Amino acid sequence: MVRADGKVETNELLFVYGELKRFGADEYDIKLLTSACEEMQTGEMFATVIAMSDEQKKYVAAYLGVILASDGKADKDEIKLWNLTTAFCNLPAMTVGEAFEYMEKL
Repeated sequence: MVRADGKVETNELLFVYGELKRFGADEYDIKLLTSACEEMQTGEMFATVIAMSDEQKKYVAAYLGVILASDGKADKDEIKLWNLTTAFCNLPAMTVGEAFEYMEKL
């Protein structure tokens, strides 16, 4: 999602790192997770998300929604990718505003 618009913004990375740290990842863990994500194939990612519980899927939908808007704008390619992922993985539909509201409540 971060690269969907062809560039990686600092705000997007700060959000991703902040979430990883919130789950207890330290700098070493973040490097390992980042490397693993870069190596993960799209089909593997989709299969992982499809197998999640409804509550986990809600988090994924909100997480992706916040990432796509964290640079201050929602690029059309980011929105397309979010919609595609939502449909393919059976994520709950939500607006970017709802995504922010959900993440703020965590």
